Amino acid sequence: MTTRSQRAELDRLDTGHRVHAAFAARVAGHCLAILDRLPQHRDLAIQRMADDLSISYRRAAELLAAYSTRGPRGLARALYLTREETRDFLALLAATQETTHE
Repeated sequence: MTTRSQRAELDRLDTGHRVHAAFAARVAGHCLAILDRLPQHRDLAIQRMADDLSISYRRAAELLAAYSTRGPRGLARALYLTREETRDFLALLAATQETTHE
């Protein structure tokens, strides 16, 4: 019988760290969109983020707070990304920002 942490490690190996980095990039995209909104519209935007990512409203708000106060690295920490996943996430985020600025 495997422990929860062993199952999590197996899942991580099965899915690969690029999947986690891609999810983090989606979260960052939502965070950027929410931060661009007027404060009175943020609650609805957080709920949409939670629905789109299949996470709770509370978790979505926590991730938004991590991103808004500590940036992408804070978001990576809040998502418990490994060093490799964080590296891939930051590279993916940089590539996304380059294509939107062109």
